[in-house]
Amino acid sequence: MSTRFLSDQPLEHAAEDELNFAPFIELLQRELEGAETPFVYGLLGESGAGRTTVLRLLEARLKQTREAGAGALVPIAFNARLYQNDVNLIYPLLYAVRQAYQSDRRITALSGARGFGGMFARVAATSALAATDVALRGATHNVAGAAPPLKDLREQLEAVRQQPDNLEGILRAWADTVSQLHSGFEALLGTYAGDLARADPRLKVEDVRFAILVDDLDRCSPETLLATLEATRQFLCGRRAIFVIALNAERAVQAIARQLRAAADDGRQVLEATLHATAAVPEPAPEQVRQFVRQQLQRLLADPRLAPPPALDRTLDIFGQTLADCRIANPRKIKRLINGFVRFLDRNQAQLEQFSLPNIVRLLALAEMEPGLFQAYQADPERVSVELAALGSPDFSLAAFEQAHGIWARAAYPRLSLMRKLFQFEADPDRPGLRQQIDVVAALTRWS
Repeated sequence: MSTRFLSDQPLEHAAEDELNFAPFIELLQRELEGAETPFVYGLLGESGAGRTTVLRLLEARLKQTREAGAGALVPIAFNARLYQNDVNLIYPLLYAVRQAYQSDRRITALSGARGFGGMFARVAATSALAATDVALRGATHNVAGAAPPLKDLREQLEAVRQQPDNLEGILRAWADTVSQLHSGFEALLGTYAGDLARADPRLKVEDVRFAILVDDLDRCSPETLLATLEATRQFLCGRRAIFVIALNAERAVQAIARQLRAAADDGRQVLEATLHATAAVPEPAPEQVRQFVRQQLQRLLADPRLAPPPALDRTLDIFGQTLADCRIANPRKIKRLINGFVRFLDRNQAQLEQFSLPNIVRLLALAEMEPGLFQAYQADPERVSVELAALGSPDFSLAAFEQAHGIWARAAYPRLSLMRKLFQFEADPDRPGLRQQIDVVAALTRWS
């Protein structure tokens, strides 16, 4: 058997949507088309849940709808991670708007479509001033609710007493810059809308709006994340703009709180103040998980045009059913577990009947998703098996378990409580014990 692995790339085309994100994307499109502007939509999900896939399929769907003349919502994709070390993401975002404008040949072919470039240059210059002005940084810092240290506060008060005229001038310049950036961005989108309506007679200029799809903002530095959220709220919320910001809410809240040197609740308040509505990327249903893993494993292990042999057919069913039973539905993790299972089959195909395949799948999942727990199993499999069999029940003490095994499981506990079947290993006296099965899986993973 030749070993082949799945790639972990986000989907680009609706035909590849084997986990059926389509109904959610259709719902999201309807909500965006019905939203009043300005509007900021939070697309939430843990890492690997499919946020990037949803954004890309949403972008393709919006393009298709607009090109068919059935909609006037223009998608503009922006990957914040490409600029994760830059505090000022306003300019790269403006550049994404310009790229979308210039990529439409119908617009660029218009004889009078020359004002956009000059307007872009003015707005971009204003964005640079806005993001680097000292007074702006101080203002956004205070707007976010952070209190400066007493020493810094005394220094600021003393500076105000000694140079009141200078401070007034700085604040006046900052206020002018904020106003110019907000109105300039609105005018930029207005020019784009006007040229688009002239290029496509099916559109009315007053109906044209822009869906700015921001991905991976939570992967930027805390300073960049906070500055971008504040910029979105203060400068870029124009009457034609709908922002869709995809992020891991928990990670974003922690990053904001760390940047503000404040409590997690303060970080949550900042995020909630920016997002007007939120939706979580849905988990695939158990049947979709079973069907997906069967298709992928059959494609990797055999000729998909032929029916798999009975032994392989049973193996595919066991793998998919075990993932569904354990409520493992994160697409990225599923793909990695498929790759791990392919490696296991490749190395152990001659003695496959010796193993409890559900146990192997559970151990692969633990090694990939919860390496700390997997290492606890390695150290004392019998004791850990007994203890975790009671997970989620009143008999289980999380504090005692953490202390006994020297691991931190508190953050993952609510999720693991819903995945109790992950810890329900089969006992079969005719097959190798749990320790031997753990050793086999450990040899396949980086946690050996």
